[in-house]
Amino acid sequence: MELVFYYLAEGGGKALFAFFFLIGLYIVWKGAVLLRDRLVYKKQAPEPIKALGWGVLELVIFFGGVFVVLGYLLVWVNSAAQPEVVLRNSAILMELDQALFGSYVPFWVQAIGSPVRGVISLLSPLIIEVYQNLVLATSLVFTVALIRSQHLFREVFLAFILSILVCLPFWYLVPALTPLDAYWKGRVSAPYYSETSVAMANYQPSSALAAVIGERALMPQPVPLVVTTFPSLHVALSVVVLIYGALLWLPLLWVLVPYFLLNAIATVVLLQHYAVDVPAGILVGLVAVGLARLVGRRWKTSNSMNMSDMIRADLTQLGVIWKGMFRRSHMRK
Repeated sequence: MELVFYYLAEGGGKALFAFFFLIGLYIVWKGAVLLRDRLVYKKQAPEPIKALGWGVLELVIFFGGVFVVLGYLLVWVNSAAQPEVVLRNSAILMELDQALFGSYVPFWVQAIGSPVRGVISLLSPLIIEVYQNLVLATSLVFTVALIRSQHLFREVFLAFILSILVCLPFWYLVPALTPLDAYWKGRVSAPYYSETSVAMANYQPSSALAAVIGERALMPQPVPLVVTTFPSLHVALSVVVLIYGALLWLPLLWVLVPYFLLNAIATVVLLQHYAVDVPAGILVGLVAVGLARLVGRRWKTSNSMNMSDMIRADLTQLGVIWKGMFRRSHMRK
């Protein structure tokens, strides 16, 4: 359970739960309205009742079941990892950064003398907010997709799930700690860290970053291993948000592209990922979206009412009521 709470806290899971909570409130309210219409006003509305019933069944059984299974798989992947293997993989990923990019990138970006240190320090409050609110952005995409089309909502949700499923084999085969846990917090004692000692000695994070990552630990800390580092799920989900946000409304690209870039940078700056995790995460996101789009084309669509139709109708009615209230208020003035 400790690992589950870690993912909820680090991944902004509260926003995702808030999305499903609001959907649950809507279902309860709509069900009460339909029940009142049937019992009090004797209205026969088989289509809305059927649509609501199928919506509840889909959300509770399918989506709820998926989250339970994924939670179990995440716990299993982390518990199956051997500390020595995790340690070796963490060192390999850091050395890959050095080999491919010429530096230990997670520590280089805020190192004394780094050409990007000033810019990263200036942007660090924004970088932190963007990183911590990715699931909020994902939930907003879920919400808009559900309002637009239940078919599109299923596709977005499938891309979200596929991103995790594609990452799982890599997390199992290449378990590794984040730079924060492996190096800065020193949560596993090992000789591998001597190679990065100079980079860590020159690392001076901005005050905003230091408040998030905390102080460097001088002694190893025995805590549960969280090995979902390579590839970056955070970056993969950023790709999902970018693509489906653009599909929902193309002008959003002006916001989503910078948002995606800041998320990719944030994963490294906040010591949550190695630089090599970022392109791997991009590839995972593209594969997940591609598979979701492919499956989406084969989904059978129905002309009967669904939950998206009901939500749009209720929002339209709410808009009409709001306009009427505004006009009456304006006329009184």
